[in-house]
Amino acid sequence: MNRRLFRWCLLFGCAWLLGSCTLGPVAQPPATATTVATATPAVATRWQGQAVIGAQRLALWIVADPATRARGLMGVESLPSDTGMLFIFPDVAVRTFWMRNTPLPLSIAFLDDAGMILNIADMAPFDEQTLHASAGPARYAIEVPQGWFAANGITAGAVVALELPPDLVVE
Repeated sequence: MNRRLFRWCLLFGCAWLLGSCTLGPVAQPPATATTVATATPAVATRWQGQAVIGAQRLALWIVADPATRARGLMGVESLPSDTGMLFIFPDVAVRTFWMRNTPLPLSIAFLDDAGMILNIADMAPFDEQTLHASAGPARYAIEVPQGWFAANGITAGAVVALELPPDLVVE
């Protein structure tokens, strides 16, 4: 009898604990984040930066924490001309990207710690099967509308000069 009572109490206690759990409030973006007027809501609050590659200048939405890096350009249907997303990682490692929930065809450039492009890959919309990997250890990745690098004559080996906010925190 004690064993049966113990099981019922344990079951009731677990059910009560699960029923009393709630999700906390959604975190708001930091007050220092800049809002991009032409961006979709998924990427509206981002740090802004610039990349200079040869004679080309690229406006960048910067993602430097795990949550925003994981979300990336998911759900974004268009990007303004000469605009992309810069992924900054806290360490240098081989990186892989996929196109989950991403309707926009993209090109991605993987950059080493010094800003040199290791390789560039084209990525098809909604392709969750293909992993696009850096050719070596990378600290940065830049996603742009597909074909932007080729149209501007930018290839592996080019060096990217990044202009980043001085108070940017990379997690």
